[in-house]
Amino acid sequence: MVAAYLSDDDTKLIEDAVGGLAEARAALRGRVSVSWTSLTTSDTALVAAKGAPAPLHDAVERAAESADLVIAWGDPLADVTVDAARRHPAVKFVLVSYLYLNVLPPNLSEGSFADTVEAFIAGAAAAVQTRTGLIGLIEPVDRGPQRVAFQAGAYYASPRVRVLEDFVGVSRALDPLIKDLPPSWTAARYAGTAESAAHDPGKAEEVALAQYDLGADIVYADAGPANAGIYRAAMRRGRWLIARGPLRSGERPRRQPWSDQVLTSVIERPDLAALHLVNQFLSDTPLPRHFLWGLTYPQPQPREPLIGFLHGHADDSRARDADAILTQLMENIRAERVVVPYSTGQLNNFLRDYPP
Repeated sequence: MVAAYLSDDDTKLIEDAVGGLAEARAALRGRVSVSWTSLTTSDTALVAAKGAPAPLHDAVERAAESADLVIAWGDPLADVTVDAARRHPAVKFVLVSYLYLNVLPPNLSEGSFADTVEAFIAGAAAAVQTRTGLIGLIEPVDRGPQRVAFQAGAYYASPRVRVLEDFVGVSRALDPLIKDLPPSWTAARYAGTAESAAHDPGKAEEVALAQYDLGADIVYADAGPANAGIYRAAMRRGRWLIARGPLRSGERPRRQPWSDQVLTSVIERPDLAALHLVNQFLSDTPLPRHFLWGLTYPQPQPREPLIGFLHGHADDSRARDADAILTQLMENIRAERVVVPYSTGQLNNFLRDYPP
């Protein structure tokens, strides 16, 4: 496995994926040889090298020359992995990335966690635990599918709940429409359109404070490296958070200064995801060209789901009250009795199918 991350990223996801590979090596001793390397890069380096900085290129190339399966973990590896797959057609490649690549070489699959399903769970968790009837979502930039899914989850759990949605930075495509953004923008200026602006904790704190001051009592912190600012805002206002992050088997979220503000955490299991890839390879089971680890893939579902939720450190009975609702919601998604919407059109159909 070759992993790459931006210098301000949280590396926990990669650390847990490596842990999963180590567990696979121990469990499958004699059947598989596993190695991994991690590298850091920057937006500037990616732009200057047109997506293929030499250290990333060389690391993936070395892996392809010595392995039958190469797992490239991280958005920065997208371009170099596509190039390596074309140069090494006999090697199987898996790119774990949230960048959806339309054209893939035949020996390359692309996957990620089902973050829209995670947003749906987060919306439901916030909706069933709010006391003000107003909840918030903050993302790095305007990622439509997560916003749609959060709205749908909130509506599914409590149709009368209202949702504030904001972004730390704004994509260039949306910038001309800034006047039409949600009301909290009147109190918090967006960070800008550059990639690094979307990672600005200071701006994330401004946006979160604005949402809390408008009456939201729970905010889903889904702004990546900028989440630190949302956490500070929750502590300053004494309000609540829905958090998100990776977790390995048997762990609890690490105790942090803001942990007492967390009602619920939406979790991912990169250790199980890495183990899944190894098992698919050893069984010679082809992977879909594009796949999402979640509640409906892989099938059959493992005993422990690859995404889910945990109650937070907050000493509040509402987190316990949400348990049955969220558990049933996950079961409905797993059984495809509920299909999480992905677009505005699908959201409109969802709102029609699940009336108050």
